[in-house]
Amino acid sequence: MKQIGSLLAEVTEFTQRYMSEREQKLQQAIGSKHVLTWVEETYGDAVAFLFPDDFSMNDLVTTVSDGALDNAKKRLKLCATCPPHGGACASEYESNHGKAPKWDREKGLRSEWCPRWKEHILRRKLTSVGVGEAYLGERFSTYVPTTDAQRDAKARCEEYAAAFKRGTTRGNLILAGQNYGVGKTHLSIAVVADLLARYRLRTAMFAYVPEFLERIRRSYSSDDPEQRLVENACTTDLLVLDDLAAQRTTDWVREQMNLISNARSSNKLPTIITTNASFKELEETLGPRAASRFFGNMFGAVVDGPDRRVVEV
Repeated sequence: MKQIGSLLAEVTEFTQRYMSEREQKLQQAIGSKHVLTWVEETYGDAVAFLFPDDFSMNDLVTTVSDGALDNAKKRLKLCATCPPHGGACASEYESNHGKAPKWDREKGLRSEWCPRWKEHILRRKLTSVGVGEAYLGERFSTYVPTTDAQRDAKARCEEYAAAFKRGTTRGNLILAGQNYGVGKTHLSIAVVADLLARYRLRTAMFAYVPEFLERIRRSYSSDDPEQRLVENACTTDLLVLDDLAAQRTTDWVREQMNLISNARSSNKLPTIITTNASFKELEETLGPRAASRFFGNMFGAVVDGPDRRVVEV
């Protein structure tokens, strides 16, 4: 058997010979052109932009392979089609989901996680908890307050999210205000998005209350799998009840809310509520027991101001 030292010497010799041959071939192909000019002409300007202005022949030979350049060209062509919230490389036919080419003088040309992929994954999580397509981009960073009340509400929501820990809670959060379109739903989703992004939530559920109750009602008269809606609302780590009290008040509505509030209160599970109703109207909608459970351990904010959905012309 050959000694290990002899094998290493052979490998080193082969590598040096390969590098020398590769440099000769590249030098012939490049000629008198600048290295980056050749990369741009051969693989496209998107690939050339991966490298700094001082990118040299030595960098090309020692840190970049032909296969890596071909893969970078293919991936960057796909990246050019990617929306701001990512996902162009999510197809099962693509490899290296969520990764884009990057060159480093020490590590060479490789793939690393793309910021857009993180946003893509977060949007998928928000969709899975019940947030609609139109609201998937709601974040603290995209909420621009126009009144002191809105600034205070945003700060309190950020404080609530920052203090949130899995398995413990600061209590429930209510975002109230009589005006429509002031950002109550936006802020509630921003809290959920923040917690999902920082892995402070295992499960969450976003429920637009009038639609949520109608789905429960339909499920009782069929074999609909949505029969688990109430169970999920009772047990999820964080429940958002959006636009509470927008529905017609009935004994059946109070029964459902009492069931959910009792289960969540017993297990110290937090709930976020957005509403345009006064406390008296909420108490009438929920019933005194449910209202007491939801609002007895409450962290609240009043969101007021003009309707942000109205566009002046």
